[in-house]
Amino acid sequence: MVEDIHVALQNILLGIPIQELMESIQTGLKDKAPAIKLNVAIFVEKTVLVTYIDTLEEIQSELCAAAKAVGDEKDNNVRE
Repeated sequence: MVEDIHVALQNILLGIPIQELMESIQTGLKDKAPAIKLNVAIFVEKTVLVTYIDTLEEIQSELCAAAKAVGDEKDNNVRE
């Protein structure tokens, strides 16, 4: 049941342009809880795969900053 809700929420979020979610993504990656950071990083990974390149180019500086934040994370599960 929880997994179904999680999948449904991901599908809804994938319908929202990533540019509109960048502030929330950055906030999620700054959260203290590693589980939140991990879920945000997974969401960004999935979203980038289905986003047009011109859109990604528009937000590349924000995406690079987000990727750096994940790479600098102390928790190994988040970094992977």
